[in-house]
Amino acid sequence: TGGYIPEDIDAFNAAVREQSIEAIAEADVVLFMVDGLEGPTSSDKVLAQFIRKSEKPYVIAVNKCDSTKKDSSVLQFHELGLENITPISALSGRNTGDLLDSILNQIDFKIEDHQSINDDEFRLAIVGMPNVGKSSLTNALLKKNRTIVTSIAGTTRDAIDAHLKWHGKNITLVDTAGLRKLAKVNDRIEFYSTLRTKNAIESSNVVLVLIDAVKGFGKQDKAIIDDVIKSGKGLVIVVNKWDLLKKETYTMKSYKDEIRNHFKALDSYPMIFISAQTKQRIHLVLETAWEVFQVGKKIVSTSQLNDAMIRIIAKNPPPAEQGKVVKVKYITQVSTEPLVLALY
Repeated sequence: TGGYIPEDIDAFNAAVREQSIEAIAEADVVLFMVDGLEGPTSSDKVLAQFIRKSEKPYVIAVNKCDSTKKDSSVLQFHELGLENITPISALSGRNTGDLLDSILNQIDFKIEDHQSINDDEFRLAIVGMPNVGKSSLTNALLKKNRTIVTSIAGTTRDAIDAHLKWHGKNITLVDTAGLRKLAKVNDRIEFYSTLRTKNAIESSNVVLVLIDAVKGFGKQDKAIIDDVIKSGKGLVIVVNKWDLLKKETYTMKSYKDEIRNHFKALDSYPMIFISAQTKQRIHLVLETAWEVFQVGKKIVSTSQLNDAMIRIIAKNPPPAEQGKVVKVKYITQVSTEPLVLALY
């Protein structure tokens, strides 16, 4: 979780605090990290109180104990009134094996309430420019505040996985950091956020590209969609904040036509219009993404492909190359996700 601060310095602190409390409630074991160099702080005392109230199994990791000389700094944390204290160094990895042993000792493995993730797991990445509502959509689909949402662009820094059961199917939602033009990325954190977003696209089955209905479809949206198409992933275009548009000017059809005029390749991709804030048409997101996932796994028989190819070639024969006519003998599918066809 994010760093816990008892008083509100900005909008983040209140949101981070809420996340920490929710995380404690959901966890099987709480790992409470404290700073060995600094000693117990007022925040540590508040958190110790939360852990006691939660009655969850816990382990305290006293960090920054880089050598045996510093292990004595553990003693000052007994004033928190908690046990299971282990000195560690997260930087060098010192004593992290002992810490894992302590964590395992706290877990009751007899409780089998965790659903095993099956092989047919479906990974759905949510990408788009900063502040288009990716985290709001994640929270709306999960029906709880899993990721922090503020009006400040760039709140999400990392690709965050969240698991969801939908009609008996296991879905992993990946909320990602906003993608800006690389020329505008001058912050190291944002550079790594962008890399992680690209990795999230690579490891997913289907990608939802969010577009801000108010700002409209811009060059950067086109660049993001290009990346998704090049990586061979299933794609669903989601126009968010539809509730904020005056509908006299834009109907869905005219908005779709405008986007498709900008980008001809989008003719065959599904486009849905939602509001993550008011949950308008939110049910369509998973339905459409699942359909795209199923289409991506489809195997088309060679005979069907050849029939289609004969019809296409009858209308548009391939051009002659140096006076020789190119003859296509047959066509077959060689892979799924992405679908690749080979012509002989």
